[in-house]
Amino acid sequence: MVKHNIKVAVRNLLKYKLQTVVSILSLALGMVFFSLTTLWLRQERNYDSFHRDVENIYLEVRKKYADNNYDAYMFFSELENQAAKYPQIESWARTGIQKKCHFYDGDQQIDEITGMMVDDNYQDFFDVKILSGGDRLVLQGNEIAITESCAKRFYDGDALGKQLNNGFDILDIKYVIEDPRQPSVFRYDYLSAFNERDKDGGVYSTYGFLRVAPENLASLSTWLENDTVSQSYTYTDAMGQEKTFSYYKVENFKLIPMKEIRNYDYLDYVPVKSKYVWFFMILSIIMIICALVNYYTMLVTRMGIRVREISLRFANGASMLQVVGLFATEIVMLLVLALFIGAIICEIGLPYFIDLCGIDRSAGFFILSYLLYSFSVGVLSLVAATGIISVVSRRNLSKSLGNNKGTHSSAGYRVSIGLQLAISICVIFCSVVMTAQIVFMTGSREMGFDKRNLGILYHIGMTASEVDAVKAELRKIPEIDMFTYGFRDPIADYHSYSSISLSQEESEES
Repeated sequence: MVKHNIKVAVRNLLKYKLQTVVSILSLALGMVFFSLTTLWLRQERNYDSFHRDVENIYLEVRKKYADNNYDAYMFFSELENQAAKYPQIESWARTGIQKKCHFYDGDQQIDEITGMMVDDNYQDFFDVKILSGGDRLVLQGNEIAITESCAKRFYDGDALGKQLNNGFDILDIKYVIEDPRQPSVFRYDYLSAFNERDKDGGVYSTYGFLRVAPENLASLSTWLENDTVSQSYTYTDAMGQEKTFSYYKVENFKLIPMKEIRNYDYLDYVPVKSKYVWFFMILSIIMIICALVNYYTMLVTRMGIRVREISLRFANGASMLQVVGLFATEIVMLLVLALFIGAIICEIGLPYFIDLCGIDRSAGFFILSYLLYSFSVGVLSLVAATGIISVVSRRNLSKSLGNNKGTHSSAGYRVSIGLQLAISICVIFCSVVMTAQIVFMTGSREMGFDKRNLGILYHIGMTASEVDAVKAELRKIPEIDMFTYGFRDPIADYHSYSSISLSQEESEES
């Protein structure tokens, strides 16, 4: 009986080749997108969820008056002053920007590494485990703490007392620490101390993390919304004497929960936000539903055409379970083929997906997860198909007993195809219109902003004297027709970016 059902299923799938191919490809793509986006969302939800007391850890961000957006950079002493002022802050720690650089063995570049500056509170705040070198993580000057994996990669584990050349400085390895747990916004190969320039009172160079109990959060947030900050500015007067001007200003701060930092671009650039991943997952579910609805519509239509066959099977003693099994075999074969095609698509697209989502797992993990998620989708699809087949078989049997001609109306089939066609045309039209509108708003000169031959130089953590020196050099370049400072691009799109790294000697010469 099973062999007969398989033969009938293969014959029907081959008879309707176009519908079969469309259903298989739609299901395969839908299951691939659904399984991979589900994995991605699980990854995003787990970012920094492992920290001790993570529900009470916050990143403090500062409101920028230029555009009313928020920035995570603070002055080095700012968080320390706030902790002394507000008793609601239980503990705090500071980090610097994560900088990528190259590891050199002599003059030969070996590998790319990432360093991050931290203060003396970082170890206790984020529970950094020291494997060798001491108990307290206290870094000064060019001393660094290197991760265990980096120590094994460069020094076969014996890294204490060795030196690391990152292309800019010679760093002395004082500690070997445990690798940062992942997924996390912290990804570093070594930790270093803040240098004197970053401790300058006029440089935004620090990220501030603090721990606040839930009952104190509301009051602290209210105070931070209008916090009075003391600042000083050093300048040289007309007599050549260096003077310091101190003043107070009101800053607006707010707190971002540790588990939500990933949703912003405060600490690192996130190429795809989680809300877009949700959007892709919903689209994959819609694609699966559309593929199944399309197939179920064809199945019901075929069962109507084969009403006499179904009646004859019942007349010859076939049970409802056997009739259901006959048609269920067809959808099982369809699901197996979709699962196989989807696995091939998943294998081809995995390198690009892994690079985009940043999930550090083997290809086997993704394939296994895809098979598990797709199997769940297949079981639900089969259950739904079984119910449809059972109901339609009973209805067709009743129709056949009441009408010997066994006629069949194709009105439902035509309505279904027409509805799907109308929806597809509407989606395509809306997508084309929205894309054209976005291109017009971001790239057209008719919007009052021409981006051609325009360059924008962003700077972070530069002192006023350094900014003045850069401005003076830019004005000397004859290829620059016009130069202005303090201007912000209102629509950040359609740019090409480039960066230049200079060694200390090259920087002094330039």
